[in-house]
Amino acid sequence: MALLNVEYKSQDLGRNIPFTAILPVDHIDYEHNINKSNSGPYKTLYLLNGLYGDCMEWLTHTDIKRLAERNNLAVIMPSGENSFYLDYPSSNRNYSKYIGEELVDISRRMFNLSKKREDTFIGGYSMGGFGALYNGLKYNKRFSKILALSSALILEENFDKTNQSIFKYNQEFVEECFGSLDTALDRDVNVNNLIKKLEDTNQDVPDMFITCASDDNLYDANIKFINFLSNYNNINYIFHEGTGGHQWDYWNQFMKEIIEWLVK
Repeated sequence: MALLNVEYKSQDLGRNIPFTAILPVDHIDYEHNINKSNSGPYKTLYLLNGLYGDCMEWLTHTDIKRLAERNNLAVIMPSGENSFYLDYPSSNRNYSKYIGEELVDISRRMFNLSKKREDTFIGGYSMGGFGALYNGLKYNKRFSKILALSSALILEENFDKTNQSIFKYNQEFVEECFGSLDTALDRDVNVNNLIKKLEDTNQDVPDMFITCASDDNLYDANIKFINFLSNYNNINYIFHEGTGGHQWDYWNQFMKEIIEWLVK
């Protein structure tokens, strides 16, 4: 499995930015002296980090490299920089456009990746789980499957209006990301509204793999999202829950199943 650390000049982010790529080009069986990798174009997962994380996080905490190699899956991991993968045009930090358009296009030009919707997936955990849902739905013509682990569906939370606590609990930080919380539920930053738009216009909704631990403080919000999805008979999703918190030990138990679900 080839592992590459890439830096290039992003138009959507207005600077040099990094991403990490896993490419299944060298799955060697030394016992039989054969390369088990196919020649591509490769199915591809765009995998998003959570709050405080970066493009190396999945490699550090999961077995994604070995699982991708076994399944001939390319994985592209950008750095989300606490952005919730949304656009901020006034500061030329358009993370949504970068994830949904630019990163897909440039990685396809760099590597032998499939250009087919059915071979292109997006996933993430926590902040990255929200980013995967938001951008997977927004760019539904590009992504056919969404992986959402303990997604940070936080718009209905009560945040510290005094802005004295750690920044992720501050209303000031949340409103910098999502805009006014008074109107957020009525705008597209509420992923339910994106689903409604796709359904109302008879567009394809990506299949979804969703999980959240029962002891996670995001559990209730994820259950509410699952209940919303259950109103639509034509939306395909898998939901798992179990015991545990907001941690890698919980998410790791699903990684093998997730990768096999993506590539089947």
